[in-house]
Amino acid sequence: MGYYKLLITLFIWFGGTIFCHAQQTLSIQDIGEIYNLSTHITYLQDRTQKLTFKQILNPCYQQQFKANTQTVLHLGTTNTSVWVKMKVKLQTRENASYFLELTNAMMDVAIFYQKLPDGSYKKVQTGDHFDYNTRLIKNNNYLFKLALQPEETQTFYLHCQGKGVFFIDLRVGSSQALMETKHQEDLFMGVYVGIMLLAIIYNLFIYLFVRELAYIYYVTYIATVLLASIYGKGLALEFLWPNQVWLNDYSPTLITVNFLSACLFTNRFLSAKKYAPNWRKANFVVMGIFSCNLIINHTNYLLSLYVLQIGGSITGVLAICMATAVLRNGYQPARFYLLAWSVLILFFIVTAFKNMGIIPLKGSIINFALEFGSAIEALLLSVALADKLNYYRKAKQKATQLMLMAQQRNQKILENQNRLLEQKVKERTTEIIDQNHQLELQKEEIILQKEEISQQAENLKSANDQLISLSEFKELMTGMIVHDLKNPLNSIIGLSNGASHNQQLQFIHQSGRQMLHMVMNILDVQKFEETEVPMAIENHGLLEMIQDVINQIQLLADEKSIHLELNVAPDMFLKVDYDLISRVFINLLSNAIKYTPSGGKIVINSEATSTQQEFGKISIRDEGPGIASDQIAHIFSKFGQTNARKSGGVRSTGLGLTFCKMAVEAHQGTIGVDSALDQGSTFWLTLPIGQGVATTQETTNQTNSPQKDLFDFSSEESNLLKQIIPKIEHYEIYELSAIKTVLDQQSWDTYPNLVAWRQTLENALYDWNEERFKHLVELA
Repeated sequence: MGYYKLLITLFIWFGGTIFCHAQQTLSIQDIGEIYNLSTHITYLQDRTQKLTFKQILNPCYQQQFKANTQTVLHLGTTNTSVWVKMKVKLQTRENASYFLELTNAMMDVAIFYQKLPDGSYKKVQTGDHFDYNTRLIKNNNYLFKLALQPEETQTFYLHCQGKGVFFIDLRVGSSQALMETKHQEDLFMGVYVGIMLLAIIYNLFIYLFVRELAYIYYVTYIATVLLASIYGKGLALEFLWPNQVWLNDYSPTLITVNFLSACLFTNRFLSAKKYAPNWRKANFVVMGIFSCNLIINHTNYLLSLYVLQIGGSITGVLAICMATAVLRNGYQPARFYLLAWSVLILFFIVTAFKNMGIIPLKGSIINFALEFGSAIEALLLSVALADKLNYYRKAKQKATQLMLMAQQRNQKILENQNRLLEQKVKERTTEIIDQNHQLELQKEEIILQKEEISQQAENLKSANDQLISLSEFKELMTGMIVHDLKNPLNSIIGLSNGASHNQQLQFIHQSGRQMLHMVMNILDVQKFEETEVPMAIENHGLLEMIQDVINQIQLLADEKSIHLELNVAPDMFLKVDYDLISRVFINLLSNAIKYTPSGGKIVINSEATSTQQEFGKISIRDEGPGIASDQIAHIFSKFGQTNARKSGGVRSTGLGLTFCKMAVEAHQGTIGVDSALDQGSTFWLTLPIGQGVATTQETTNQTNSPQKDLFDFSSEESNLLKQIIPKIEHYEIYELSAIKTVLDQQSWDTYPNLVAWRQTLENALYDWNEERFKHLVELA
């Protein structure tokens, strides 16, 4: 079995050698001739770019080499790797050094393998991805020295790797023959560079005199053409950036700038806006594509080349079409422009056919077709610019002559007109004198009117100042009246407190507290608007707070036979200011009683049942007439009232809900209402949940025990209290306004114990609790 496998292997190997390696050997017979090696090579395209030289020598890969049938091996625009195999036989015994030349100076990597007498291979690596100084033979193309022996056929390998327009053009010759050819090419390139530089400098100087943008576009176009040409010939890497090889990857950017400047020059030179507006729009579209290609070059090199190939072809066709259209419209300078682009496109086609191997590589004109064409184009465009200047100069001269003739005609007309004008001026002067006299009279009237207006403005300003003073006085008097109303109200509440068996006294007591709450609403709304209200935030049981509030408004509900249903969780605690939130509940329940018809029901609910919740929600639902949807957004505004008829027929200040909103939002909570006409209203609010332990403030509100008011005053706080106590201890409890005036003058915001003491003292004043008031004064 192993014997048959060996026979099959030998058959495949020898068959592949006979049929797949039918490669011609290049014979060198003349020392003075340069031989084209491209037609004598076989090649293997490595699309993976991972094959090594050792793998290439393997018979299975040797069978995959195929002969090149093109004059120049051309694979189009791609990113690939190619292994080239070549056989050379020296049939002359003349003593000379022979070299292999790769003329594609834009090849990224070129590695040459030459077999040594000991059977190993010598490796020489170069390419435009390596610094120019690393080359063994300093030349713009890639040169590799061949160790040839007479009458011996030797095999060489060349590994080429690159991206872009991929072609392999190989030449073999002696050093003498290559130097002669190189001398001719250098001479041609020197003349070409000289012509282009002369065109650049000449037209740049012209721009400095005429300041025409077309010259800047022309200079940019010619400069980028020159850079692209010397880059393609490898001269840029040799002379301009020998150690900056990364610049070679941005050649598409250079060519893109070249096309952009060509488009700009076309629009400017041909006056496309005037003579070919539609073609000008198409040119802008192409410029947009080129502008995007500047970004594409940084992300996808091959894609940018495809864009340049397509866009460049479109640019050439577009330039011919625009020049033809402009020339047909009578713009004569377009004829040199049309000729210049026609020449360039002709030589561009020659270069493309040369790179694809369609045109044999013979003669300097063929090898340097693109340079030859761009030089002719540069000269023709320079002539076109000069012709354009001459065209405008003649047009200007013609216009000047026409203008002189028109001036002569106008001069005669002016003389006749002057005579008529002199007569009319005399007539008009008389009229103007009369009009001036009338204007003087009008001016005096205007001055008098201005003085009257100024006097009226002063009177209006004085009246406005009086109105402002009256408004301020009204607000001040309102605050003083409301503030002083608290004293008699507190007296009424205090005198009627404890009359549990006398219904009239109870009614007086609750009415007094209701009026006091209205007064406090006015004061606190003003206080909320003007400054930050200090709050004594503590934990309070919701059920106890609601029950305390119900006790204060029970008579109002009983008067209308309204049933209050309480569905409040007994274990819910709120972390709030007891006095502010109690008044919020009083306002909401009072409003619910006003709007609920007699015999109705008001339901108080709480939704939070766990102390882990951050906020608890309390709602109060009544059976009133409801609120229209267009009025809901305004009921919390200052003095906002609905138009719905109250069942109790009582008017209010319109500040109760405003106070509720301010007090709830001061606790970081929210308040709102859900209502519809004839369906009642549900006012709800959210407040922060507290701990399930009654605090000192809560106990005080329920028991009024002075022993619970304990404050840990610091020495500084004690000193401040000692200064304030003599000012308030001689006042009676019903002199609330005087006591509040003294307390409001103190700045205790940074002393939490003093703020808590003050809040507790004010609560005692509002509750008419004389015992507690005296206790707090003595405690301080």
